[in-house]
Formats: sequence, structure tokens, C-alpha cells
Amino acid sequence: LASNLATCARLIQAAKSQRADIVFLPECFSFLGASPAAALAIAEPLSGPRLAQFRRLAADHRIWLSLGGFQESCDSPDSPSPSSTPAVPQNK
Repeated sequence: LASNLATCARLIQAAKSQRADIVFLPECFSFLGASPAAALAIAEPLSGPRLAQFRRLAADHRIWLSLGGFQESCDSPDSPSPSSTPAVPQNK
């Protein structure tokens, strides 16, 4: 996870240095696991620390981010597996 965050941060900074207003990151931008169980193990709510790091990157670089798919934990007993949720942190 830390390596993916570092790579994303580097790409966001490079895009901003070229005057980009928005960066689109792909599906599974923060984690690509070998199994559904791996995705479930790292899933967290949208208010969790991983997405907070991307909110800070957006604010620090004053850039919009379109995060292609985030492993969001589901609190519903009907849906124990994580959702792949797109997220768009604001640049403020």
C-alpha cells in the first residue's frame, strides 16, 4: 500500500507540474490483490486513513483526483465483500 501511495503521489506531482487540473487514477489504484480475500482484508470505509491520504494529496497540490476504484468496506451483512467505489476528492 505504501509503495502504491508513493507512486500515485509522484504521478500527481508530475501532473501538477505540467499544470493539470485533474488526475485520473485507474481501478485498484491503491491495491491490487491476488484474491477477493486480500481485497476484503484491506477494505476500509471512505472516511478511513487511506482515502484521507489522497484527500491530502489533492489539497496539497490543489488538484482534483478521480480515483478509479477503492476497496470500500461494507457494513451490511448482506454484502460482506468490499465494494469497488470510485472517489473524487476535491482540491480544497
